[in-house]
Amino acid sequence: MRPKCNKYGEYAGIYSFNKKWLPILENADTEGITFGYFGETLRPVEEIDIFHKSPYSMRDMIRDVYCRTGIEKNCLHSDTLYDFIEGEMRLLADGMDTENLTIDDVFRLFTYSRFEADVALYNFLNTFTYAFLIFSQKAFADANFSIPYEWREGDYFSLSLTKLFCPKLLEFPFFSHHHTVIYDPETNRVKAEAAYNLKGSIKRYAPPGSSLYRFLRGIYRAVKFLKGGEGKDKQSYEHKISLMSAKMIRESPTISRSKLKPIDNMENTNGIAPIAAAIKVEDTLIED
Repeated sequence: MRPKCNKYGEYAGIYSFNKKWLPILENADTEGITFGYFGETLRPVEEIDIFHKSPYSMRDMIRDVYCRTGIEKNCLHSDTLYDFIEGEMRLLADGMDTENLTIDDVFRLFTYSRFEADVALYNFLNTFTYAFLIFSQKAFADANFSIPYEWREGDYFSLSLTKLFCPKLLEFPFFSHHHTVIYDPETNRVKAEAAYNLKGSIKRYAPPGSSLYRFLRGIYRAVKFLKGGEGKDKQSYEHKISLMSAKMIRESPTISRSKLKPIDNMENTNGIAPIAAAIKVEDTLIED
C-alpha cells in the first residue's frame, strides 16, 4: 500500500484501495475513458423512496439516506459523526428549510454530496488518459436538476428516453442494483419483485445498523448457511477479516486524534472492512 500512496497520494484510496482497480488504469491502452458519473442526477434513490415523509429534517436525511448502509453504526458511535456531517451539509443547503426538506431538497443534497468523489476520480483518471465528465457541465446539470423527483421514481424519465430513441431495448429483462426489476409498459416504470419489496419494508422499520436489523440479518445468514448457500470456510474468513479490521480501527492514529469513538463489539458486526481500509490509507498518508 505504501508505494502506491507515495506514487498517487490520496487518489490511491479510491475504491478502498481495491487491488484490481489500479492495474486497470495503469495498463489502460486508450485515448479516453469515461463513466456514468453525474448521470445519477437522472436516477431515483431507493432510500429516498422508502424514508421520505413530511416533515423530514436534515438529520433524518443524514441517518436514512446519506448513511444509508448503516455501516457507521457497525464501528463508531454515530452521534458525533452525524453532527460533523450535518455541519458540512448545511453549507450545501442554501435556501432550504433544513427542518422540513422536500423530496427534491433531499435529492439535491444527497447528489451534491456525491460530486466530490466523482470529480476526484476524474482528476485521477486524467493522470493516465483523457477523461471528461459530460454530465458535469453546467448546462446539463442545470437541466437535470430542473426535473422533478417524481419523474425519476421507477426510472420513468430514463425509460421514457429509452422508449423514444430505442424502444426495442425495453424488451430485454431488467436487472438493477443487484436484483431483478419488472418493467410495466403501461406506466413506463420499473418496480421491484415482491421479495425485494418485502426487504424494503423491513428496511423501513429495521434500518441497517440497528439491533433489529442485525438480529434479522443473523437469521437470514443462518438460514442461508443451513441451505448450503454459505460454507463454514467463508464464514470463518469473514470473521477473521472483521477481527483484523476492528483491531486496525481501534489502533488507528486518525481515530485516536478525532472525537469519534469505536463501539465495543465491533468484531461481531458486518461491513467494517471498507471503513478499516479507508482509515488505513488515511493513516499511511499522515505518516508519510
